[in-house]
Amino acid sequence: MPTVQDIVATQVELAKNITNFLVNSINKLGPDKRTLVHFEAREKLLEKYWDSFCNHHNAIIPHLADIAASSYVTEDTYAKVEEEYLTTKAVIRENINELTVVPRPNSITPNVSVASPSQQSLLPSLPKIQLPTFSGKQEDWESFKHRFTALIISQQSMPQVTKLQHLLSSLQSDAEHRVKGLLIIDSNFNVAWDRLVRRYDNLSIRLSTHLEALITLPSVRNRNARNLASLIDKAEESVQALRDLRCFEEEKSHFIVHCLLRKLDISTKEAWNVLREGKDDFPFYKDLLCFLEQRLQTLEQT
Repeated sequence: MPTVQDIVATQVELAKNITNFLVNSINKLGPDKRTLVHFEAREKLLEKYWDSFCNHHNAIIPHLADIAASSYVTEDTYAKVEEEYLTTKAVIRENINELTVVPRPNSITPNVSVASPSQQSLLPSLPKIQLPTFSGKQEDWESFKHRFTALIISQQSMPQVTKLQHLLSSLQSDAEHRVKGLLIIDSNFNVAWDRLVRRYDNLSIRLSTHLEALITLPSVRNRNARNLASLIDKAEESVQALRDLRCFEEEKSHFIVHCLLRKLDISTKEAWNVLREGKDDFPFYKDLLCFLEQRLQTLEQT
């Protein structure tokens, strides 16, 4: 039977596989390997590494006091690897989405003043990109901002007028009204984006929105895998937002643990209490998340 030191040593190797995955398996890919089949295969391999990492971490948790002086604990290896996993997973999913979605026909947003025909004839054709949409709901702003920045704003070779066309075609409802009436010319992209940032990128509102989302997490009923998956996804979304706002510390994640526990079904709570039996320390969010992900895998296989 492996000792806790053996498990930690295995964790170190798994951690290297995950933290180096983005550079070695994605960024260094040649054009001939940037295919849907390849990215799907890489995603499965990443998930395999992450599942093993979580399983080993769960085995280590009861022995944390014995290895308190190890770098695995002092450097909070789990949190660092989790962050690398989430970043790499997002990059892979973006590539898969771009390779699987049929682009919508280009269109000009209604009720927007359009440049002259001679100007329009000089506009480059839009790249085939699946754009995120934003209707003005505060809880959707961060996701939209990150995706639009990655797909459009970060493309230095893309003309500003093309970025503006992409932005206008992505906006709906209240958000669309914020940029209504702008001419489709280079200089108006920054004008449009600044209007959105001033309205929706308010730190206090963003913090309040995600704290409220944690308080109102969906409940899990009767060992239901779909409900549990929804709870995990929504919690992860809010926690990642708190990380972005620099308002999340693993050592002070007890409020988030409480919000999650109160939404669990009786059976899952009992399994968690059995796991925690005999422990008098406060559990961290990462510990509960790892337990819930394993629980979800078990439910999906039954």
